[in-house]
Amino acid sequence: HTGTHIDAPGHFILDGRTVDDLLAEELVWPAYVIDVRDRMTGTPADGFQLGASDIRAYERLNGRIPAGAMVIIQTGFDQLYGTDAYLGDTPGFSGDAVQWMVDRRDIGGVGSDTFGPDATSDLDFAATYTILDNDRVALPGLANLDSLSVSNDIIVTGAVRLADGSGYQVDPLACHGRRDR
Repeated sequence: HTGTHIDAPGHFILDGRTVDDLLAEELVWPAYVIDVRDRMTGTPADGFQLGASDIRAYERLNGRIPAGAMVIIQTGFDQLYGTDAYLGDTPGFSGDAVQWMVDRRDIGGVGSDTFGPDATSDLDFAATYTILDNDRVALPGLANLDSLSVSNDIIVTGAVRLADGSGYQVDPLACHGRRDR
């Protein structure tokens, strides 16, 4: 599975839940978008890892991550999809930041507009491993993140009947909340 897809815990975790174990309510999340496009140093990016202190600083400006949220890192790389630069040196979450969000914010998953929630500088895939090891999901390859507000929208993905699958392609829908005027 590539492009926009969902990874179930069994994607990385031995004996982790697979696609057919996910409940419908686990495929609906409040969205929380962390926009890091201003930190990009050009194309390709520097592959930085977003840490817990970065997330806390973002929350101070944009509000707290809601429980159950799909926390999405917006890098701008969705604009590069289909090019060699898309697979280049991308930023992502650090594994420690993901664990902090699970422990302190009870998030439902992590998403990204890149090939995965990990920075390419992280050869251990710590963000993906951490979220899946905590029995949550990853939602990489997202596009059109400019249509989302930081924390006022809902994301929904469909389920598929796939026995023992570790992931599948999705076409998520955004349900937009009331916009401040």
